[in-house]
Amino acid sequence: MQLLEIENIVKELYSTGVEGEYWDFKLLPHLCEAEEKENKKKGDLLHDILCLANNQKNHDAFLVMGIRDNPLEIVGLEKYPDRWKQADYVQFLREKKWAGGAIPHIELYTIKYEGIAELDVLVIKKTNMVPFYITEQYNGVFSDQIYTRNEDRNTPKKESANIYEIERLFKIRLGLYPTPLRRVLDYIKFPASWIETKSNYNGRGWYYLESPEFTIEYINDEDESVRNPYFVNIQMNARSSWQILRVRYHSTVLIERHAHYIDEGRGMTIHPLISNLNIFELSSFNEITNCYYYFIKDSVEYDLSIFLNRKQESDFSAWQRQLDYIPILNTKREKADLEVYIKNNRDEFVQEVLDNTTLVAIGHDSNLTTEKDMRFVQQDMSVSLTAKKWLEKLRTDDF
Repeated sequence: MQLLEIENIVKELYSTGVEGEYWDFKLLPHLCEAEEKENKKKGDLLHDILCLANNQKNHDAFLVMGIRDNPLEIVGLEKYPDRWKQADYVQFLREKKWAGGAIPHIELYTIKYEGIAELDVLVIKKTNMVPFYITEQYNGVFSDQIYTRNEDRNTPKKESANIYEIERLFKIRLGLYPTPLRRVLDYIKFPASWIETKSNYNGRGWYYLESPEFTIEYINDEDESVRNPYFVNIQMNARSSWQILRVRYHSTVLIERHAHYIDEGRGMTIHPLISNLNIFELSSFNEITNCYYYFIKDSVEYDLSIFLNRKQESDFSAWQRQLDYIPILNTKREKADLEVYIKNNRDEFVQEVLDNTTLVAIGHDSNLTTEKDMRFVQQDMSVSLTAKKWLEKLRTDDF
């Protein structure tokens, strides 16, 4: 994870106003109090990590230190410069005896919340190796006891998770939870684990090695009346073709998207998402120029595009050229922030769209037959290009 991504996640969690199923706020790091309390605090730390690692959502978990939870308030950790580093947390966990030798994977980040307060964020990465538990008692944390976190509540040290919570954790381990859709979204992130299988003569298909009931297939879209989307025209070769991509669990279609060969087959992409800015006057601009293309990182569209380019064994140059024009947003919240920023500076953005129109290069074989058509596509893609540039400014506070 990048620091900016962690900062955005913490802002989103803090904005909820409460603790939750996979996040917990601590005023101080566990080991910043009096020395005589150190053993108890180490037990508390281990207990918190176990509960978060075994959260019922099977989600990356976040222990955010430097935030008072009642009332909720950002305090910061500047008074504690000698607090633990990541190596200290890793060594602390390695010293324990773990069932099956499976240890939670953790990452520590230090961020400046809104540039003011310093916070430590201990990220406990999600995995299907749950439930984690220790086999030798440690400072009030019992051996062979399964702890979890349900809503904002940790299982007390002297208790155990209930039978239903434990059942869910073992379903995660066995690949029976979460739902097939949620599972395949994780599987898509590992293209090397998908094996090609015989498919339609005008398409390709793959199955997931560890769970062959999951398949991905694309075939030509035979509807010749559908025009090519504008973003294909910025490739060196603007020729493209529509594909219908389906992700199935057994015979059930979980995901269906349009895919496109780009740069005459040198790359592939899932059709990007589209958002309407509603900032241009319709008397001088067609309505489509109010829209920009975008991807959200770790979304279906983004991950499937990466998947297809890897399975096509492309050099990613066509995909990268597309991303030179199309922004990749980290979260939906960042998308909302970008659009507020654009609308608050509408006149400047409109002028920059007009200035950037001449920077949009149209490839050959575009089938754009008139100067007006070409100008229209350039103008349309300039909206996405300018949105990308403004996203970069937003991230660096360069505005």
